[in-house]
Amino acid sequence: MCYTAQNGKACGSEELSAENLKHAHPILIMHLKHLFRMILIHSFVHDSFGVGISIPLLKDKTGNVNEVENYRAITLSPVMSKHDIQHKKNGLYGF
Repeated sequence: MCYTAQNGKACGSEELSAENLKHAHPILIMHLKHLFRMILIHSFVHDSFGVGISIPLLKDKTGNVNEVENYRAITLSPVMSKHDIQHKKNGLYGF
């Protein structure tokens, strides 16, 4: 499996990291491929694929911590939804 997610990234709400998928047993990859094909065939995506955790990050530590403009947000997305999006972009869901 060619999985290009970066190592060392934070886990999303499902607590799986990219390393979990990269080092998974091949049978898991086959099941995931089947799952994603079924998602495409039935046009149904479970709500949990869209769940993300937003975390505010302070831009300037010397600035005013009470100003909203001094923050930016990052979102921790489920690694499975990232995997699904990457495969759709690469056209790896050939039927």
